[in-house]
Amino acid sequence: MVTNLYDDQRNRIGDEGAKYLADALKTNKTLTTLNLSHNSIGDVGVKYLSDVLQKNTTLTSLDLSWNQIGDIGVQYLADVLRNNQTLLALDLGENQIEDNGLQYLYHALIDNKTLIKLELQGNPGSYCTSISAAVQIRNDKTITKIDLKHKSTGDNDIKFVSEALHNNETITELNLSENKIGERGVQHLCDALQNNKTLEILTLSHNEINDIGVQYLANVLQNNTTIIKLDLQSNQIGDAGAQYLADVLRNNKVLITLNLESNQIGDAGAQQLAFALKNNEVTNFFGNRTSNYLDCCI
Repeated sequence: MVTNLYDDQRNRIGDEGAKYLADALKTNKTLTTLNLSHNSIGDVGVKYLSDVLQKNTTLTSLDLSWNQIGDIGVQYLADVLRNNQTLLALDLGENQIEDNGLQYLYHALIDNKTLIKLELQGNPGSYCTSISAAVQIRNDKTITKIDLKHKSTGDNDIKFVSEALHNNETITELNLSENKIGERGVQHLCDALQNNKTLEILTLSHNEINDIGVQYLANVLQNNTTIIKLDLQSNQIGDAGAQYLADVLRNNKVLITLNLESNQIGDAGAQQLAFALKNNEVTNFFGNRTSNYLDCCI
């Protein structure tokens, strides 16, 4: 009884070999793991495999990394995954999938509740990391921390992660530091956090959030009862952003740590923060130290 099949990477079976393999799989009822990495399989070969997988109910792990799969091929796979209820891990790393194919795959996976691990690294598309994370957030009920630090995540990418967070009940820590997230990306994130009841630590340091992005965050924090640590270090935040945060701090009784180091807050904004912090629960405050008003708070 064959349950695991690992093709020798030197075989380079190609599309024609994938066709013969697909024919053999039509009658197989025991295979759970299939590794076809490094085999020069393109879109045509994936079509053969996808046709068989439509009716497969045993395969839990499929490795198609280091092949020649593009946007067309990934669409064939995506159509299979819409209704698949057994595959847990899919590796499509190091192929030729662009943004169009990635988006098609993402939308196909919205209703999939079983795929836990999706590997997309090494493809030319720009959404690889965020879509992989979105799948994990949506389906892995054991994960509590998502670390996307320094992953070149921008406003468009963060939308995928944010949509997955809408109904998540397990993530307590989210690190999005050192990316390219601006005000639009923060807006996507805040839309997801409006009703979130589990996130405790949010790290957004070294992005491009600015005052408008801080306003979106402030609106969320007005009613949030779980976030205890917020890192906004180095985000081009000025006096206006400081004012938005000060307004929140006057009423927020949950936040314990707030980091505003390396921003552009002057005396006016610092004064508002200082007044707000006098009667607040924040015990760890890190300012940009450009104003004497913050001395009493740090």
